[in-house]
Amino acid sequence: MKRFLYELPSYLFSIIEGILIFIIGYYLIQLDYDQILFIMVTFMLVRKNAEKPCHYKSLVKCIAFTLIIFGFLFIVAKINFTISLVITVVAANMLTEKGDIRDTFEHFNRGKEKKYIYIEKYIENHKESIEVKEFEQMLKEISNKYKDKYKVNFFEIYKLKFQDKKSQDKIIEESNLKTRHEVINVLDMIAVMFYSYMNLKNLDEELTKIS
Repeated sequence: MKRFLYELPSYLFSIIEGILIFIIGYYLIQLDYDQILFIMVTFMLVRKNAEKPCHYKSLVKCIAFTLIIFGFLFIVAKINFTISLVITVVAANMLTEKGDIRDTFEHFNRGKEKKYIYIEKYIENHKESIEVKEFEQMLKEISNKYKDKYKVNFFEIYKLKFQDKKSQDKIIEESNLKTRHEVINVLDMIAVMFYSYMNLKNLDEELTKIS
């Protein structure tokens, strides 16, 4: 019951959004109701099954973008329903993390991942060292102190990424983080703390020599 009440606003928003989409399709674009429902169901099923869907945090932006997308799909459907279905599938997939267009440029951004690779390899080679143990303890203390402010357990994410070597998708599954963007933000914060700690210990040069 608690879960239902917690998610009730989301259900109400989805219902209102669905009604507005139907109004646009039926009254403005003047499609048959079965065509409207077919496009809507296809879009929702593809998003649900492809990967985690992307959302705007702002409700206004979310509903505006959704209405624009469906308005376009309905206009295409008025001309050619088959083409509209193809575009619906493509658009729905693009609006998931699996279809995130930023992934297209992943190859060109691999240099940025070095900051994580250095940490992973250093921890792998020195996991029993005093320095690594001290850093992990410091991270635990930071996590406990700021867990209410940042709503994240830094040590948990550190362990998943640098000890268990989980992918970003696995980190999302096993933590309270919801998107890759959130995972990257937390990993960046951990990386800054780790490099700062290594600098204080005068070990930063040794860290960057790892290959």
